[in-house]
Amino acid sequence: MKKNFVAPVAFAVLIMVVAPMIGHAQTLIGNGQANSGANGLHVYQVTGSTGYSSYGEQAVSLGDGAGVGGQVYTWAAISLGFAHQKGNHTFRINYTPSYSGIVENTKLQSFNQNMSFELRERLKPQWTFYIRGSVDDSSVQQFLFRPGSASQLITDGQPDQLASTVIGAPSEVVAVNSPLQNTIYGRRMLTFGGQTGIRYRYSPRLSISAGGGFSQTQSRDKEQSTITRTVVPRSRVVEGSLDVAYSLDARSAIGVSAATINTDSAFGNAQFSTFTGSYGRKLGMHWFGQVAGGVGTVQTGKTLGSTPTGASRVLGASFGYQDSSQAFVVSYNRTVGDTYGFVAGSTTGFIGTWNYRRPGTAWGLVASGGQQELKGGPVGGFTTWHSTAGLTRVLGRQFNLSVEYAYLRDAIRPKSAFDDFETHIIRLTVSWIPLLGEIGGPTKGTR
Repeated sequence: MKKNFVAPVAFAVLIMVVAPMIGHAQTLIGNGQANSGANGLHVYQVTGSTGYSSYGEQAVSLGDGAGVGGQVYTWAAISLGFAHQKGNHTFRINYTPSYSGIVENTKLQSFNQNMSFELRERLKPQWTFYIRGSVDDSSVQQFLFRPGSASQLITDGQPDQLASTVIGAPSEVVAVNSPLQNTIYGRRMLTFGGQTGIRYRYSPRLSISAGGGFSQTQSRDKEQSTITRTVVPRSRVVEGSLDVAYSLDARSAIGVSAATINTDSAFGNAQFSTFTGSYGRKLGMHWFGQVAGGVGTVQTGKTLGSTPTGASRVLGASFGYQDSSQAFVVSYNRTVGDTYGFVAGSTTGFIGTWNYRRPGTAWGLVASGGQQELKGGPVGGFTTWHSTAGLTRVLGRQFNLSVEYAYLRDAIRPKSAFDDFETHIIRLTVSWIPLLGEIGGPTKGTR
């Protein structure tokens, strides 16, 4: 077992000793203007990670007894993109290939791909049209071993930017998505979808948005076995929404939203509709928050079991703080139905994210955690917990180092044929981010 730790330890020593020199050299070579986000091809990020993961024999369908005990792993990715912006036209496309694998087990090596694009057109001063899409083909190792995003909530010491995001669109806050779906589609899954919409800005205060889209997630598990964990073989989601937002003043805004979601999977099909109102406000120089509430309805077609139907409450709240050295956001949400194909009666989620780094220093702290629970429907109950804590260091202007601990768990109740999934992960990650120097990275004199 000791030899399994040789690679991570050697990698750690190499990074701690050599990377500061590389980061300093990169600062002297250039100031990052070549990849400042202008039109053309770009390398956005190159990342390498290694670590140790502990999980049980039947945790995530790894087969061949691969899940017994812990495993040392490696992970690497490169994020590439093309951007073109001219006048009222904007087009972006990103492609990220990655590799993940278990050391000393050639059967658990995988190549993963993710591609996304967005086209945005300003038709008139008041009208904006967009269309976006994405496709992702990845293994469960990719899900487990991919490093956290470090939840970069601090934006050059400008608290208004994060506050505006939470007040105007809480669903877009960093890290609100749950890792639930990545644990229920087996050893490999394919996800693809698209969305289109239009926004009308009647005045600087009032805007109206309408949109719709679809997505499909399906298992690509070709090797079925007694420990294969394919809870949902395939699920489809079609959605549409209408949103109206109005700024009462520079510090507060209100909004109303109507949305409908249709899901179809092996568990059945259902339609979930919601109507909500929201109010957000800056509570001071650094504090901000939003509350939302409304009603939702559930209608089901043919299902494997019973799902609570009729009207139910929809609730939401976000609260945060940001200054030049730290930021945190906590969010709670309860809505009807689910988007994973379980045909659940409700989905409840809670998440919190915190970052800390003093201006002029290279060291920082990150932490996040949350829970999501699905209730009602053929499965019964499905609950996930996830948390991450880490130490980060900026090396020069374009290199970043992080050491993280992550915990993931899900459980189905009442107990069924699918065992609970639980894992602890420790990882060391180094990233080259060409744009880091342009978005507030420490300068040469950083401690």
